[in-house]
Amino acid sequence: APEERGEQGVQQERAEFQDRLQRAAMACQDQVKDSGLKDDKAAAAMDKCLVGVFERHIKLLAPLKKRVVEKI
Repeated sequence: APEERGEQGVQQERAEFQDRLQRAAMACQDQVKDSGLKDDKAAAAMDKCLVGVFERHIKLLAPLKKRVVEKI
């Protein structure tokens, strides 16, 4: 039972992190679409937005690791 609870906790944290990352990427898509940029400029804006998303989410990994370890 403790192993199952630990595994469920880890799965939940992973799923929540992945959901946040996907929502942020979707927000980038919306932002670029709403900007009216086309082709290369739209691609560059998307890349810049996604880099920001990844940089913000990388900073969330240390607290995520702490929560996962606590659940294990």
